Amino acid sequence: MKVVLKVNVPKLGEVGQIVKVRDGYARNFLVPQGMAVPYTEKTKKAVDHVMKQQKGKVARKEQQYQALLEQVKGITLAFTKKAGENGKLFGSVTPAEIIDALKEQNIDVDKKYLVITDHINKIGEYDILLKFAQGFEAPFKVVVEAEETQ
Repeated sequence: MKVVLKVNVPKLGEVGQIVKVRDGYARNFLVPQGMAVPYTEKTKKAVDHVMKQQKGKVARKEQQYQALLEQVKGITLAFTKKAGENGKLFGSVTPAEIIDALKEQNIDVDKKYLVITDHINKIGEYDILLKFAQGFEAPFKVVVEAEETQ
């Protein structure tokens, strides 16, 4: 039986592909799970239409990512926190604080796109990466300084 895949299926194919599978596999698994539809010219045209729309959506997303990355590249965020004598912070700089600092600079991103390799719990400079899908990424710095105590 020929089916048109609606989702990527490991070891079988990708979205929009026409694949030949055994009748039972299609009838009992792929079609009921919503992973495929039986192949006809009508279903092939419908899947092609959806694929075309998704490509347009992906292109718009890529433009948005590129604009955000241009804003973030080379930016340095400064934080002032209470610290002990050895430079260890009382607490840490959280991803939410970094996102809030970016919002103050009119850069609106979700914290799931932040890649923080080290815990920011000491005074110093840290490299942070803003990483979107499809390989879009931009590095920026976070500088943590000790709060002046009087």
